[in-house]
Amino acid sequence: MIVTDNEKNIMINLFKQLVINNNDFHKNEGIHFCLKLDVENLGFEKDGNTYHKDWEDSKVTFVHYIVTKPHSVYMAVSESIDMPSPETFKNTSNHNSCWCNDGFCDLFNIFMNMYDETHKNTPEEHRLAPVACSYHISLNTQWLSGPVFEFVKIETENKNSYHKNLLKIEKIKKTVTI
Repeated sequence: MIVTDNEKNIMINLFKQLVINNNDFHKNEGIHFCLKLDVENLGFEKDGNTYHKDWEDSKVTFVHYIVTKPHSVYMAVSESIDMPSPETFKNTSNHNSCWCNDGFCDLFNIFMNMYDETHKNTPEEHRLAPVACSYHISLNTQWLSGPVFEFVKIETENKNSYHKNLLKIEKIKKTVTI
């Protein structure tokens, strides 16, 4: 699995403490952060010794999240570390009892798509299992020159649906007590 239950619980508890249960945040205020997913096909058969240069491939994807008060999660997949435009974000959850699960559930599918793409030139019988391939996931820090989290305020539109459309994302300065 790409993110263990322990790692997910650490993330969820951080967001609860930093945003959801924090009185310093008001409705539609929260944090933006970016996960960097790296998947590589190193070109080796399952035996670990036989190498094929034409099988080698790698892909980097950035998964941007916005978590806002009272309990909304928005996600955008990008090939850039830069904040995507509001219409790129998908509202993955808006409910108090399910934002912890629904809000972050697409990571596995994104990883599997990256695995399929980087292993498309490897014959099926020689492919490593996804769990055994070379991958990394990290909180992106803008190459150590920027913040891990950015405080944001959003504007949304609800078109008779459970999910909202993001209209505007504004970076804000905020002092937060944890």
